[in-house]
Amino acid sequence: MKSFFTTMIASLSLLSMAGPLAEKDLETIKKHVKREGEASEWTWVFFGDSITHGALHTYGWRSFPEIFEERLRFELGHVMDYVINSGNNGDNSGSCLKEHHYQRRVARYQPQVVIILIGCNDIVTTPIPTVKSNITQFVQRLRKDGIIPVLQTYNTIKYIGNPESDYIRRIMIRYSKFDEFNEALRQIATEQDIILVDNYKRWKYYTAEPAIMNFWSDDPLHPSARGHLEIANEILRTFGMYDAASKCCSAIAGGPNPPDVEEALKKLQNP
Repeated sequence: MKSFFTTMIASLSLLSMAGPLAEKDLETIKKHVKREGEASEWTWVFFGDSITHGALHTYGWRSFPEIFEERLRFELGHVMDYVINSGNNGDNSGSCLKEHHYQRRVARYQPQVVIILIGCNDIVTTPIPTVKSNITQFVQRLRKDGIIPVLQTYNTIKYIGNPESDYIRRIMIRYSKFDEFNEALRQIATEQDIILVDNYKRWKYYTAEPAIMNFWSDDPLHPSARGHLEIANEILRTFGMYDAASKCCSAIAGGPNPPDVEEALKKLQNP
């Protein structure tokens, strides 16, 4: 019998399906993963900012694109699939509209799938409708080029009441806009009929517990090694690639759960 915890994870991980195109795209991905239909070799591109890049905050542990790659290419045996991480630290959604970025970071790889996590850096100074428009145009270009677009929402941000540095103050500006921003990302998925990986929904549930928030985050904005594992697993669940027995899916990224995290997880299992 499945535990309440397993059932809850599954329910929180349901794909936010926008419509028939998203359903078709997801079925195409799942068939490829299961090797149903014609044999093919795919390229997957991850496009984003420092979180996709995996810059600094993993401290040598694997970032979520690297975890995805290990699950796909080694554990599932797609050795001739290739996973490209074109995430850039400090990037913003304006790059979605730049021809050089598109050619350098996407087109030259001729990918079948592009997994997008972008816009968090913009919202400090750029109106959310502008960010939404940038990402929408990017998604539309991917569609035009025959590429499956997959959009992600972000992880949650930890609230800091009295920020003592400009860096933290700018993160708190993001914090004040994050519900609206992630809802805008969901709207893009609905309006453009694309697959959505809703990290924000799952993180909002679990990181309401401070111990989990602290363990899944390295600073108020960036995921820790464990946070990257959580993001990777949400993508894997969406694509039908998750297996609790997998070493990739169940790795103790960042080390085993501290006692306070274990206690918090038990509370969530038994509300």
